[in-house]
Amino acid sequence: GDNETTSVNISTDKQANIPLPTGQLSISLWAKDIYGAWGESASVSVTVIGIPPTVTINPETTTVYTEGYTDLVLLGEATDNSGIERTYWMYNGNEFDDSSSLSSYLDNLSAGFTSNLYHCATDIYFTEGCSDHYELRINSPPEIYNITVNKEVVAPGELLELYVSFDDYEGCYFVADNCILNWYSD
Repeated sequence: GDNETTSVNISTDKQANIPLPTGQLSISLWAKDIYGAWGESASVSVTVIGIPPTVTINPETTTVYTEGYTDLVLLGEATDNSGIERTYWMYNGNEFDDSSSLSSYLDNLSAGFTSNLYHCATDIYFTEGCSDHYELRINSPPEIYNITVNKEVVAPGELLELYVSFDDYEGCYFVADNCILNWYSD
């Protein structure tokens, strides 16, 4: 009728709340009388818009990952009024269900690689929403090699010189680069 708002229920019940899929829908009502005869209304067009879930990444999520040194922490939240169907993580264009699967992937990438991490969710209508990007860097420890000494036997008070070569993909080449070098003895 006259500017009244009417609820349209898709159900065999007289009243029901049914989630509708997103997109353009044509809805009509069928009614059966006590003699078994069906009547059908004219159809109406409805467009159901999908409002994507709100998804965030918590700041406790790992920002620099080093294979063998870092436990990858993935923390995020997803909310949607219709309900969340699924959450997952996206890194470098690939989907991951958990930190274990993403860690395995990261372990096979080159050190010094940075890409955007996203936390994504789909609602019950399969409308997708993703968080803002979050930078995740793959680090590698320095590679140390060619350790030598000037003398293998040293008397108290004698000078012992240690020599080493190392490479670091993160740019630590000299002590002047704020590299930390620690020598240990057993």
